[in-house]
Amino acid sequence: MQFSPLQVADLYPVSDSVQGKTIPLIYHQNLVALADGQNHILELIAQGQPLETVLTELALLIEAHTSCQTFCAFLLLEAETQRLRHGAAPSLPPDYNQCIDGIPIGPAVGSCGTAAYHKASVIVEDIAIDPLWAEFRDLAIGFGLRACWSTPILSCEGQVLGTFAMYNPFPHRPHPHDRKLLIKATYLARVAIERHQTEKALQAANEDLERQVTKRTQDLQLVVTRLQREMQERERAEDQLRQRTIELEATLDELKKAQLWMVQSEKMSSLGQLVAGMAHEINNPVSFIHGNLKHVQSHVELLLGWTEKLRNWAQSSSCAKHPELVRMIADLDEESDFEFIQEDLPKILSSMNLGTERIRQIILSLRNFSRMDEARSVE
Repeated sequence: MQFSPLQVADLYPVSDSVQGKTIPLIYHQNLVALADGQNHILELIAQGQPLETVLTELALLIEAHTSCQTFCAFLLLEAETQRLRHGAAPSLPPDYNQCIDGIPIGPAVGSCGTAAYHKASVIVEDIAIDPLWAEFRDLAIGFGLRACWSTPILSCEGQVLGTFAMYNPFPHRPHPHDRKLLIKATYLARVAIERHQTEKALQAANEDLERQVTKRTQDLQLVVTRLQREMQERERAEDQLRQRTIELEATLDELKKAQLWMVQSEKMSSLGQLVAGMAHEINNPVSFIHGNLKHVQSHVELLLGWTEKLRNWAQSSSCAKHPELVRMIADLDEESDFEFIQEDLPKILSSMNLGTERIRQIILSLRNFSRMDEARSVE
């Protein structure tokens, strides 16, 4: 077991220049193929391909250029739980990948868990005897894995993003060339993971923004709906108020008419009472006069009869014995114009009788008017 602390700068690719030395053709071809492979990985990252696709292609690229049979694996650190999740391991058995998916990081958790914990490369040449693999030894050996060396994938800020591991089916010490491949792989993986995290964060931000916009839109729609409802309710209230105002105005007009009618009725009632009182007061003396006119007429007729007899007596021969009385009757007859009185007095009495009768009819009409007014007041 070996630990090799890493700095962020160490994860950038190193030059394959041989500094002017003569190199074999096959090595040159491998360098070209490796460079082409790196460019292909960068193209996949630029195209926005899924992270698992990029890491799978990168693992196959590294496996194709190692010095011996090697199985590459990428694990991604879950920041919330501090556990390593499966990223890509195209050449490892799927059951093994499933078994190690979700292992925690720690000071003695195999090669990958320990590398992530210490932020340093961990080289295990023989799993069968290394104490870091005590908990997973039987699992690894059961799948034919005997050596594993792992390095953490660090972000630009030095935070652990995941791990890159190279397994061998036999005990093995890394070749310097393999160390370079490991550094290249961690660099490209860092670029891919950070690009993935950036896109994921951007997508999350967009989704959050869309949710906020949707929520704000819904809130605005609710506000608009509430305002529309309030406006409708206000319009209904205004219509009801206008209708109520019209009804109140009509009621007020009716009240004014009723008040006017009551005042008029009260006036007419007072007038009726006044008329009834006046009729009563007038009726009594008029009835008295009208009732006595017959007696006056009979008395006047009697007096006129006696006067006529007295005049006739004064003109007869039998009154010679009373010259003074005859002279007095003659003087009275000359002074009073008896013929005119005898003719005019019955006319006067008849006219008075007609007048009193007319007054009685007027009083009767006034009484009938007062009774009708009382009846209207009761109604």
